[in-house]
Parts: sequence; structure tokens; C-alpha cells
Amino acid sequence: MSIYRKRIFTILNTRQKKAVQALVELVYRAGPDVPSSQLAEWLILSRDSVHQLLLPLVRNGWVAAGRGRNGGYRATPVASGVTILAVVSLFSREGRDPSPEDPSAPRFIRNLDQRASERYRQFLSSVTVGDLVAEVRAEREEPTYSI
Repeated sequence: MSIYRKRIFTILNTRQKKAVQALVELVYRAGPDVPSSQLAEWLILSRDSVHQLLLPLVRNGWVAAGRGRNGGYRATPVASGVTILAVVSLFSREGRDPSPEDPSAPRFIRNLDQRASERYRQFLSSVTVGDLVAEVRAEREEPTYSI
């Protein structure tokens, strides 16, 4: 499969999805530090992978890491206003689009890919972590009825 065809089927890579999920969970569960073991369970990752995944989020000031034996992670107050594009960009190769343009692709395909990429970036820049937290809250806190 050529690069341009593969790109159509790949929107977010696994690290991008896991980073967004981690940040949303931390904002949703605002409060005390969440242990890395708990995050690892939610994300289905090892604790070491969780540490590596959260390092860029910590560096950008969106997540705070607790110290010591009982340390964990918590979202900072600015985290809910972060756009999904900002999170995703941290996990793109050097901040660029995940797949390079295929020079062998016909021009109309390159133009289609460019337009799709622009729309994708516009959409991701219009959605914040707080928006996703609101969706999660509505889904998880929805009243259930039984008869």
C-alpha cells in the first residue's frame, strides 16, 4: 500500500490516542495524584510506557508529576483548555504530519491529501481536552434506569 493510501486510513497513531486518553482521564478525575499503575491499567500500557507517554505532557505544563513513593500524575489547571491538535502534535515526528507526502502520487491525490490534512488540523484545533471531558462526563454520569 502506498504512503498516500495508508494516510487516508490512519488518523491518529496509537501514542497520540493514548496521550489524549491519558490527559482526558486526568482532567476528568481532577483531584489527588493518580498512580502510574492506575493509568497503566486504564491505558493498557506498562508503567514505564506511561512514564514515557506523559513526559511530553509534563514538559508542556499540562500534567504535574508527584514525587516519591506515592507520587502519581494530575492534570494542571490549564490542561482542559489544551487543543487536541496541540496534544497530537507532540507525538508527530518533529511536530510534522505523521506521514510524508508521496511524490509519486498523482497531483489530484496530493491535493486531496493536503485538503484533508488542513481540515483535520482545523477540526483538531477546534476541540479541547475540556470538550472531550464533557463528553466523558455525560457518558459516564448518565442516569441509568431499570424496570
